[in-house]
Amino acid sequence: MKSVSHPLGDRKRRRYMKRWKIWGVVFLFLLLISGLIYLIFFSNFFRLKNIEVSGFSEKSEIIKQRAQLYLSDQSFGHLWPNFVSRYLKQRSTLDRTYLGFNDQNILFLDDAKFVALIIKNYPDLKDISVSLNWTTKKLEIKAQERQSALIWCLKVKNDCYYLDQDGIIFALAPQTTGYLITSVLDESDTMVELTNKVLDKEKVSFLKNTVDLLTQNGLEVKYLEVKGFLPDTVKIYFSNWYAHVSFSNQPEQILSMIQNLKTEKIKNDFPYLEYMDLRYPGRAYYKLK
Repeated sequence: MKSVSHPLGDRKRRRYMKRWKIWGVVFLFLLLISGLIYLIFFSNFFRLKNIEVSGFSEKSEIIKQRAQLYLSDQSFGHLWPNFVSRYLKQRSTLDRTYLGFNDQNILFLDDAKFVALIIKNYPDLKDISVSLNWTTKKLEIKAQERQSALIWCLKVKNDCYYLDQDGIIFALAPQTTGYLITSVLDESDTMVELTNKVLDKEKVSFLKNTVDLLTQNGLEVKYLEVKGFLPDTVKIYFSNWYAHVSFSNQPEQILSMIQNLKTEKIKNDFPYLEYMDLRYPGRAYYKLK
């Protein structure tokens, strides 16, 4: 005897099965999303394991801590609204661990932003590079410390800064007119900030080479004087007089002109010398007091 299905019952079963299929798809979708959230934000799969700093020694531990703090801020900033993120950022690393979050998530490392952060907070570092090994989850940070070439002083503020060989100021310096590091006095009213470029690399090299050559030949330089950023001329101050020279001159040429004026023209009047003007090729002028 054949069974006869009722059309109304078949429709109910189809609706019932369709509803379960929809709920099944929703459940699988939520399960997938939950798994991804756990994998990214809570598991250690994307957790930074090691930080290696090279190229400098004094700030290596500080830079490591800065990298950890940066990753922590980025991790919480992507996961939570601002008001929750600000609260969590105030919690210690230990507290965050207890909360179960991965606060060292390498997915949120932005190389450019991190390098900009290091430059902003540590202007005495240069040539900063960041690389991440995804296999070992190791972050490598390389940088070089800026070396002092000159001291840049502001006449308007009485502040001095260390200047590196690239012409960039990177740290406060004491006011000095000694001979260990030559000072450059800016007589303009131009203000500066750390990481500002005030001289071309070639001009820094010119000043250092000129001062070294003059000093080696018995002419002790007291300090230098320019006017504003990227100047065309410089005044070289000695004990009782100064020489006004152009950056287009060569150090050897400057030394030769000074020696010629001193021995051939000024001679016995040298103690009364006020200045020499050596800015013009092939011509040298001087003035007595």
